[in-house]
Amino acid sequence: MSHKTCHVPHGGKITRAADGLRVPDRPIIPFIRGDGIGPDIWRAAEMAFDAAVEQAYGGKRRAV
Repeated sequence: MSHKTCHVPHGGKITRAADGLRVPDRPIIPFIRGDGIGPDIWRAAEMAFDAAVEQAYGGKRRAV
């Protein structure tokens, strides 16, 4: 099995505050694609997540 180098994209951390979570406009969302069917599922899910964020925030926010 081969491994690819990964990097942390530019974006902000999601932090916890007394009144809830603080989510920056471009949060870093960690995930592991996995193996087997994981990459196929992630490709489909990523498109749905991106479309939902676009619909909800009108382009102000996006996943990095």
